[in-house]
Amino acid sequence: MTLYLILYAIATTFVSVYISDRYFENDYSAFLLSKCLLLTPVCIALIKVTRVSPSIRPLNKYILLGISAIWITYYFAIPTIHTPITWSPPNFILGCVFTIILVLFEELIFRVLPFKNFNSNNYSINKHYKYAGLFAAAHMSNFLYTGSLQTTINQVSISFGLGLILSGLFIRTKSVILVVLLHFFVNVGQEYNAIMQHKILTYAAFSHIDLSLNASTAFVFVYTCLMITIAEGILPRKGIGE
Repeated sequence: MTLYLILYAIATTFVSVYISDRYFENDYSAFLLSKCLLLTPVCIALIKVTRVSPSIRPLNKYILLGISAIWITYYFAIPTIHTPITWSPPNFILGCVFTIILVLFEELIFRVLPFKNFNSNNYSINKHYKYAGLFAAAHMSNFLYTGSLQTTINQVSISFGLGLILSGLFIRTKSVILVVLLHFFVNVGQEYNAIMQHKILTYAAFSHIDLSLNASTAFVFVYTCLMITIAEGILPRKGIGE
């Protein structure tokens, strides 16, 4: 089911880009609105199917400190992330609504569906890494829009580490709200910034594809290793192999 949902999500991206390009002059808000309208019915159906408790259970304070450190690093140390500085309440609300729907869909298919029957005493290590890998691979499609190999590598690497952390937190807490909120805080600034900049979403032309790499590759590698280390600390190393 997860593979079909991933393919559906990719299809909604192409459809949303077409709608934005055909009727709204490539407006990013139109792209987001179209994609959210296509994803919302699926999110509602998945919530009914999974029936996972929305409660937030307490976590070890050191784990929370580690996660907080990662998010601080994410926003202030990575050159590819831009923190928005212009304040617009209507656009911020718009960005929040869009982001909630998008991250809810991702959490349902990459965390809730695969791990709803596992806990920290009985979980699949292989599945843990498999779905983090799928989550990262899904972000490779961003290369179609950015045309930058460096940016795509950064996004895929960070997504892998983030996927491990979020799946570990969900396995340990069974809290959909927790993983959705953490994922929301990672994405909302970028979506809001794109709306404020009136970002135009188009496919990158072959003539504009940039395959060069720079020093940030090493930083992202170290940063991803840090995220993997934190993820390993969330779950005990006593999961089953399959």
